[in-house]
Amino acid sequence: MRRKLRDKTKLDNWIRYVSNSALQSLDLSLYGAYSFVKLPSVFHLPSLRVLCLHFRGGAAVIDWPATAFLPSLENLDLTQVVFAPMANDAISKSCPVLKDWRMIFESVPWFSLEVNSPLLEFLRLEKIYRSMSGLSICCPSIKTVMVFQLNDHLSLTHFKLSAPGLQTLVWCGPPPRSSTIDSIPASLVSSFLIPLNYRRSCMDSLYNGSLTTAFTKLRVNRLVVLESSMKILSQFAFDQRDQPNPPAPNYGNLKHLGISANFAEFDSLGVAFLLKHSSKLETLVVSFYVESEQNIDYANYFEAKGGFGRGGYWDSHGVSLKQLVDISIYRPQGQRYEYDFLEFLFRVATSLTKMTIHGARQRESFQMIKQLQQAFPRIEISVL
Repeated sequence: MRRKLRDKTKLDNWIRYVSNSALQSLDLSLYGAYSFVKLPSVFHLPSLRVLCLHFRGGAAVIDWPATAFLPSLENLDLTQVVFAPMANDAISKSCPVLKDWRMIFESVPWFSLEVNSPLLEFLRLEKIYRSMSGLSICCPSIKTVMVFQLNDHLSLTHFKLSAPGLQTLVWCGPPPRSSTIDSIPASLVSSFLIPLNYRRSCMDSLYNGSLTTAFTKLRVNRLVVLESSMKILSQFAFDQRDQPNPPAPNYGNLKHLGISANFAEFDSLGVAFLLKHSSKLETLVVSFYVESEQNIDYANYFEAKGGFGRGGYWDSHGVSLKQLVDISIYRPQGQRYEYDFLEFLFRVATSLTKMTIHGARQRESFQMIKQLQQAFPRIEISVL
């Protein structure tokens, strides 16, 4: 059953109604500002299998009662909720057969969430403002864990993970200060997403290599760097361009890299930096984008480096991508700097077998594709 409640005076009547019915699915959307909400009847529905609580007008404080018990609940979806003080494992204990748990929430700063539901398969947690003190996930059946922290100024004090069946781990935001990870399969795909507008200090840790410890603990083998964060990384590389001993981090565990970059600007420096220090990449995803104005310092810098052609900027880094086998390109414009970058990849990625291009619209893009096909017939280029 699904209802949209815009009138708070109807809330009590609605709660009394559902408490007297054998509901299996309840999607409750509350509009307007709620400073404190008690829903005691909702947390004692024995037949309920799906529970969605969405607060659309801003976050609301929810009282999750200590006596809550939902013995049949399999899917839990909470949006814009702020938890009143409760036990760390209150939700896990209340929902013994929970399989899918999604939550956009806030809590007191010292709160540590414990997730130990034995049947849980999917978990997505998104913090609104503050970070939790700790997060513990110990679930034998879980396959996917996703943690998003929108406030990049704070990080978890401690992260514990024990999940022998885990297939996918996605971490977006600052890494935990400490972590304990065990019982993780070797086939795990662990992704670290650097969001837009990431702090300079955090990007500095990527540039100077101090993130390698966190990557090792989180078993990170996939890194995604988006637009403005790539600009910050590139600025670090530009500022250190004349240093005799620039940072040389080792991101040898990375097998997959996704980047969004403006190759007509300084972003090329950040891209070259990541490729140089990620020598074991197997897949690469590149999203091109273009801004209206070009930095004249950028043009002068790369002209002094010999441009992007053979023997120029890209070849000056000693990049080796012998394990790279698959490239995906999004929104190419068909510009010369794009061609030079892809031509360089085709030369240094000696095991490359295919490239897929998405969103090619300009005539120049198809001309570029034709040139690449003629120059490198061994590589299969697909246009979607």
